[in-house]
Amino acid sequence: MDRRATSHRISSSLDSWLPDAVRESSAYEAGTYLLRQAREHRRISSAAHHEVSERLDTFDRRWGPYKDDPESDGSPVFLLSVGWRSGSTLLQRLIDTSGDILLWGEPYNRSDILRHTMDQYLPLDDAYPAEGHLVRGNDVGALSERWIASIVPDPTQLRAAHRFMFLRLYQTTATELGRNRWGLKEVRYGFEEARFLQWLFPSAKFVIIHRNPYDTYQSYRGRYSAPWYKHYPTAPIIGPRSFGEHWRRLAKGLVLPSGRSLDSLVVRYEDLIECGEPVDDDVVSRLEEFLGIEVDRSTLGVRIRGLGHPPRRCSTQELRALGRYVEPTASVLGYHAPVY
Repeated sequence: MDRRATSHRISSSLDSWLPDAVRESSAYEAGTYLLRQAREHRRISSAAHHEVSERLDTFDRRWGPYKDDPESDGSPVFLLSVGWRSGSTLLQRLIDTSGDILLWGEPYNRSDILRHTMDQYLPLDDAYPAEGHLVRGNDVGALSERWIASIVPDPTQLRAAHRFMFLRLYQTTATELGRNRWGLKEVRYGFEEARFLQWLFPSAKFVIIHRNPYDTYQSYRGRYSAPWYKHYPTAPIIGPRSFGEHWRRLAKGLVLPSGRSLDSLVVRYEDLIECGEPVDDDVVSRLEEFLGIEVDRSTLGVRIRGLGHPPRRCSTQELRALGRYVEPTASVLGYHAPVY
């Protein structure tokens, strides 16, 4: 294909997605538009979820931290598991025996409510929204005398609206069902998600549970025909790589030193239960003290299997492949591949 034909094909491809106004403008204006769009895309893309904490710090610097009574959020509890098959449901059931806290289990996980809420903060930085676009109490009377095409409420109202959404969905419903407190159990959230939840709900407490990734992978492995998702429907967890990378991200953020900035209690599954039997009662006692509740320890001896199959033993080759993605974090936490 000659150079002219190639140029024509590229031009036709661009025409298919450029806005009408840009297609009809001069080449200079079209080029400027493309450069501006690329620059904006890089700006927002650079603030991926692993940098959301920086956006929250910028928010607090520009508009101030949350100032209302932190107890008004009902002292939520967020039970975060380092991936699937780590004992989070068992711990959720144990906490439920207190009769005080209702922990919703991965609610509307396919809707990914928290992630899409976090997305709305990624564009917020030192330049956006511009101070001149914000409308506050003393501004309303003179709106007709200023440029108002892009006016927005104060960003603190955005935060208040998101708090209200979560509280109405989870706290109010829990209260209506007779529970005093509320919370969530999740297997997809890492440090950035936890940081965002702490930012929205300053009185929140976090319970983190983790387990040997070689064991959790073998327990999960049989679900290939019907996988779970990191993000539905584009990010299924299938095979050592996706499983291992997800486990490592959560472990590094929640269990290693970075997660210590949270008001959290870290529980090691192997210290909680082994072969269906409770191991260390001190773990349960620390959980009760941390959350201010009393639980029924007999729950730990009752197995309710959520999967339709027992764990399947993996080959040494497959576990070695998993090790490429969970190490060295697994070893730092004292976990090693089984030897058959």
